[in-house]
Amino acid sequence: MSVFVKGEVDPAFRAVREVFESSFADGRNTGAAVAVIVDGRTVVDLWGGVADTRANTATTR
Repeated sequence: MSVFVKGEVDPAFRAVREVFESSFADGRNTGAAVAVIVDGRTVVDLWGGVADTRANTATTR
């Protein structure tokens, strides 16, 4: 399953994006989102996959 991940990541947290993207590799995770806030600043805000697998509705933001 090819999943496009969208969003922003502070360069210091790029490993979070890599792990998030790899979570779709086996096809069991079809849609997800993650946000990380450190000291009041958003350092990770990612989403990807589908919100509804029956309708194949993409996650939106």
